[in-house]
Amino acid sequence: MWQAENARKQRDLAQHERLKAERINAFLQRMLSFSNQSITSVWPVAEKRDVTVNDMLDQITPQVQAELSDEPDVRAQVQRTLGNAYASQGRYDLAERNLRAALNAETQFYGEESLEAADTMSELGVLCYRQLRYDESNRVLEKAVAAYRKQRQAKAPGYNAAKFALALKYLGVIKAYQIDPYAGKPLLAEALQVSLSANLKGDERGVLAFNKTDAGANMVYTGEVEKGEALLREALAEYRQISGRPRWEQGSTLTHLGAAAMIKRQFDEAQEFLQEGEQIFREILGDKSSYLVANLSRQAAVLLEKNDLNAAEAKAREALTMARDCSPEQSLWWAMPVNTLGKILIKSGRAREGEDYLRQALAILEEQTTKNYFDIGNLEIDLSQFLLAQNRPAEAEQMAVQAREDVLRNLGAQHPLMKSATRNLITIYEKEGKRDLAEALK
Repeated sequence: MWQAENARKQRDLAQHERLKAERINAFLQRMLSFSNQSITSVWPVAEKRDVTVNDMLDQITPQVQAELSDEPDVRAQVQRTLGNAYASQGRYDLAERNLRAALNAETQFYGEESLEAADTMSELGVLCYRQLRYDESNRVLEKAVAAYRKQRQAKAPGYNAAKFALALKYLGVIKAYQIDPYAGKPLLAEALQVSLSANLKGDERGVLAFNKTDAGANMVYTGEVEKGEALLREALAEYRQISGRPRWEQGSTLTHLGAAAMIKRQFDEAQEFLQEGEQIFREILGDKSSYLVANLSRQAAVLLEKNDLNAAEAKAREALTMARDCSPEQSLWWAMPVNTLGKILIKSGRAREGEDYLRQALAILEEQTTKNYFDIGNLEIDLSQFLLAQNRPAEAEQMAVQAREDVLRNLGAQHPLMKSATRNLITIYEKEGKRDLAEALK
């Protein structure tokens, strides 16, 4: 009898503690989440940050350790919420400190492969991604995905398909940025499949649109333009259905639709999509963000194709200035506008200046710890074609050989870019009259 009564009290106590944790976290979410209008908690930082939220965070944070020192599970939930709130205000050092503290507590209390730890690892991985710390982001997100996968297979209570899909999506994006678009393709496809099969409701419907955007964009950039564009249009329609007020993610969808239209050489439509995307980014994220850098760079490329060279140069220089302001110590985001500006200057008749920019873009890509040989190979091909057009065949051949070797060594003989690199080198050999070398590659 005594044992049964004791067990009942223990159950009641556990229920009480669980409800208390939920109340505390719900309270914090209500106080802090109004500053975040995004699908993911760790979202891109708006240029204008909320001073009131910052003050509130600074007041709450010191109390957490003191008041919840004997409740590690509750403390971890609160610290995760604080970490996400700090991230939304651009205070990444404090965001990481809180997220890592939460993860340590959850790992000790629940285990490294628990859903609680997976949720925090996912947020921490996205935080590292926002800071362009791709190696760390990849490491943390791989652990999160493995934990979610295990919990899904076990049909664990509390498993959330939307969170698993987001972790898969961000890991896929990291692979695409770090290695090449094809490396991210399976993860992005899986993220989309998980989203589609989960019958997401309410706010989580945005996760499906979010994943359709990245899976569709990946298809566009890997040669499946029509299929990718269809997914992007579905995502755009769903965003507009979910909310009357645009979210920043909608700007990304429009930017990728602009890229798809550009590949199809529908330049007027591309410009319309890109300008609408720019407007959304400026409205929600302000006049300075990495997403806006990519959008403006694509607008510059469209203007280049339309032969509006003065406007193209102005747009590319605006993107480059913004990239340097957004990331003064991390040059990876500079590569896209630098590359675009180089091509614009070459077409404007300023070949030497344009070549310098193309070589700067190549140097930026090559100095990264993990090199994206897809981007490197494409840029080396572009440079070799420029050198050939400048009647510098020996230099063109050297660059084309390097491009092919880089692709073969790092991406493999079966990679789609290998065909382009080989075809480019054959063309240069033929221009030089080296028909034996050209035939050997056919």
